[in-house]
Amino acid sequence: MTWLDRAPKLKLLPDNNKRPPYPLSWDEQRRLFNELPDHLVEMSLFAINTGCRDQEICNLRWDWEVAVPQLGTSRFHLFTENSPRMVMTVLVVLNRIAESVVTSCRGRHPDHVFTYHGKPTTRMMNKGWLRARKASGVTFR
Repeated sequence: MTWLDRAPKLKLLPDNNKRPPYPLSWDEQRRLFNELPDHLVEMSLFAINTGCRDQEICNLRWDWEVAVPQLGTSRFHLFTENSPRMVMTVLVVLNRIAESVVTSCRGRHPDHVFTYHGKPTTRMMNKGWLRARKASGVTFR
């Protein structure tokens, strides 16, 4: 028997601060990608073709890659943290676009897939991203 007779009722916090998802049109994506620096274009293409989050992409390591010759591609075993004490393994199989992005990054860094000036990136949403967003005129409602 546990020390509680039953689980207590929990009141969930409102999601007032969350912005609803906004899918970009092809034109908006083209305009935004034309303004992004090359390293952010690569990371963004990988993101939209895998569904990976910012930190998963920034922390992506070569030793997490596993080749899948039967499919003619590879996959990554990502280690993502959902809470301070819970680490999950996520399997990401690459489509041809994500595979081409990874292929173009080979040889740049011994450990990390995505880099900027030879150093691993720490985040995608940086000044370059904000400048490109403003210059492209793309607004996320």
